[in-house]
Amino acid sequence: MPDLDDFLEPLFRGVKEVIVPKPQVTEQLDQEWKQSKINLPSPNMLSSYRKGRLHVHEYEEDYRVHMDRYDPEKHAILHLVDDAPLLLMVWGTVSALSTEARSAAHGNKERRFSELKIAFRTRMILGALVIIIGLLLVLFPTYSAEALFSIVLPLIFVGLGAFTIYGGIGMRRERGASAIKIGTGAVILFLGVWIWFSWESAATVTLIIVAVWFLGSALLSLSSALKGRRLSSAGFWPKLVMGCLSLALGIATFVAPKGVLSLLMIMLGVIAILAGILLFLDGLGLRRASKDYAKMASD
Repeated sequence: MPDLDDFLEPLFRGVKEVIVPKPQVTEQLDQEWKQSKINLPSPNMLSSYRKGRLHVHEYEEDYRVHMDRYDPEKHAILHLVDDAPLLLMVWGTVSALSTEARSAAHGNKERRFSELKIAFRTRMILGALVIIIGLLLVLFPTYSAEALFSIVLPLIFVGLGAFTIYGGIGMRRERGASAIKIGTGAVILFLGVWIWFSWESAATVTLIIVAVWFLGSALLSLSSALKGRRLSSAGFWPKLVMGCLSLALGIATFVAPKGVLSLLMIMLGVIAILAGILLFLDGLGLRRASKDYAKMASD
């Protein structure tokens, strides 16, 4: 009886992705496939699993499997830089949110009925607020960056640190785990205080990390493009374009750091706007569904 692994041989011959209809897979995924909790956003994806370099996205009707160059468990940094560069993550997030927003506009009645207990007004108000925040990020990226590093991030770190310390204190019976959690919380709390008083330094450190990420992605993408051209031209141009853009942004981070920081704020703003639109349309869908349900109940 075939399992998913029986269909993945083409990936080892250079095929970019293998799509396997679920009816063809009679066996469940074996224990070597581990669920992946952090993934690039993908519309309608049910779940995601990894086995070494193999990465499968589960959808309602099929499995879609690709092979990463690096196993995230063994080479986490290389995987992040090469298989999930910042530009690709931003593009994937925007694409996924825009697709979800379009589908939400049409409304899925079955899903809507299951969510009727959630007030549609809350979705619509929250969506409007997120859209406003996104617009502020896009229209005032410099001021938004300053507010992010001088107010928002310190509050997040201080709150998270205090919450972690509180959780550690509550673990009195497990002294070892309690001490580790309290120590972790103290470090997070200290970082929050440091960012509060030295937010410009925190912004600089963040930009350096982003620059290294861009340059590392550029190096690996360009190297992969040049090597892959011998086998196939299908993945050559996307890798080349992604590598050149990452290289340009990496250099620009050192030449014009304020401009790159503003660009990152604008990207974040675009994602926030799309997420807000999704929430707002979801609220509208719940409102329509509640009216339909009321009519059905009255009949």
